Amino acid sequence: TGIGAVSIPIIAGMLLEIMDWRQVFAGFGGVSLLLGLAGHQLIFRVLGDGKSTPGNAKTAYAAKEILPAAVGLLFSQAVKDYRFWLIGVVSALVAATIEGAFMHLAAYATDRGVSLALASQSAGLMGLAVGVARPAIGFLLDKIFAPLVALGSFFLGAAGLFLLTADIVQFPWLVPTSAFLVGLAMGAQGDLMPFLA
Repeated sequence: TGIGAVSIPIIAGMLLEIMDWRQVFAGFGGVSLLLGLAGHQLIFRVLGDGKSTPGNAKTAYAAKEILPAAVGLLFSQAVKDYRFWLIGVVSALVAATIEGAFMHLAAYATDRGVSLALASQSAGLMGLAVGVARPAIGFLLDKIFAPLVALGSFFLGAAGLFLLTADIVQFPWLVPTSAFLVGLAMGAQGDLMPFLA
């Protein structure tokens, strides 16, 4: 996700200089569809069991042999525990905030008067921060109590969003700074939630 998150906003910014946004969206949608189909073919047909029929009995039997038995609570047990709901609500709120900021940062910045080039580069910087945060969070989770890592990570994201309330036209450096901080929180969120659950 880091490579795409770095490159796609910059490519989109260049394409928006010469094309309508609808054409850019349609182009990215087509590329995503083609790459998804290619990935499906590679995983399920080529790397599966060597045959052209995915999901046959031999593959299912091999999966049962490789995968360990399920551990933990049943769903009916988990929903009775407050921690299930706490993690679920926090995950939803953090995901909505961070993903919303990721998706709308460039549009927000350009609407406020920042150049399209700086806005798209900032969105790419956010993707770079995601790539930095993933291994960094994994390292920190081995050393520090996980809820404290979550607190620090999400505080950085909140600080990044707060920076956008300033006059970003007069202080354009706030946009890439905000993008990097939000990107760190976004990368952390992707690794923290499965770990905490």
